[in-house]
Amino acid sequence: MIRIATEADAPKISALMQSEPGFWKQDTRSNVLEIEITAGKDLALVWEEEGEILGYACPHDLGFRAYLSDLIVAKTARNRGIGRQRRAVMNSRCSSAYHGLDGSIVCD
Repeated sequence: MIRIATEADAPKISALMQSEPGFWKQDTRSNVLEIEITAGKDLALVWEEEGEILGYACPHDLGFRAYLSDLIVAKTARNRGIGRQRRAVMNSRCSSAYHGLDGSIVCD
C-alpha cells in the first residue's frame, strides 16, 4: 500500500537504505530523513506491507519542478512495479498541485 511518509517512518526507511550497499552514507546526519520527509510534505511516499516499509520515494517541489532526491525499493520487493506506482502517484500530485505543470519528475 502506498501512503504518505511520516517522521515516525524514518528508522524503518533508514534500515531499508542501509540494506542497499552504497546507498546510505555513514556520516549522514542522524535526523536527515525527518528533515527530508518534512520538506517533501505529501509527496514523500512509502510502500508498506504488513508493517514493513518496502519502498520509499521523496521528491521536492521547487515551485516550477519537482526533483526526486531518493527512491529505493527493498531487494525482496523489486520487479513488482512499486517504484513505478509511487512515481505515478507523485506525478499526479505534482500535476494537480502546480496548476497545469506536466508533473514530470527529473531524476539525477
